[in-house]
Amino acid sequence: SIAPTTITTNNPNNTLRRSSTNTPMPPPSINPTTIATQQHLQPLPTTRGIIPPPPKSIATSNLAAIQVTPNSPDWILAKILSHDKVLKTYKLIDEDISSNQIYKIPEKQVVVLNKESKWNRGDVVYAVYPDTTSFYESTVSSAPPSLNGYVMVQFKDDWDANGVTHEKAVLLAHVMKVPTGRR
Repeated sequence: SIAPTTITTNNPNNTLRRSSTNTPMPPPSINPTTIATQQHLQPLPTTRGIIPPPPKSIATSNLAAIQVTPNSPDWILAKILSHDKVLKTYKLIDEDISSNQIYKIPEKQVVVLNKESKWNRGDVVYAVYPDTTSFYESTVSSAPPSLNGYVMVQFKDDWDANGVTHEKAVLLAHVMKVPTGRR
């Protein structure tokens, strides 16, 4: 038999009893902040300081950094649609959902991104700035394997009102070596 469970609620009687048939009685308007029970509850794991894994909707195996204009310092994030090995060109679509621009550009203006890259503290890289699809120069500040697919970077010239440059979490798949001739 099941021991009765007491739950504090907003109702005038202030208690509910669960029947011994293992069918709970529906509680009228339970205030979650005042629930008290005699049963053991498992505490929820804390997530403070933990970076969640990337959403499953982010496909990282077919992403690339592209230089839309030859010899430009600007690189953007794009999805590879196709690769013509004979013509040495890629067909890509801009990852900026407001753009949906399709590009056909030569291989030398494309860096296929590798989510398996290993970065070390102090490495200078190009990384996608959070909430954008643009790459900016940054320095890896920490890259332990416990970051669930992210690397912590400090972006160049990205300081706050006090002159402090803060770390930002970036998906590993959104980081590349500094393009040749850019450093």
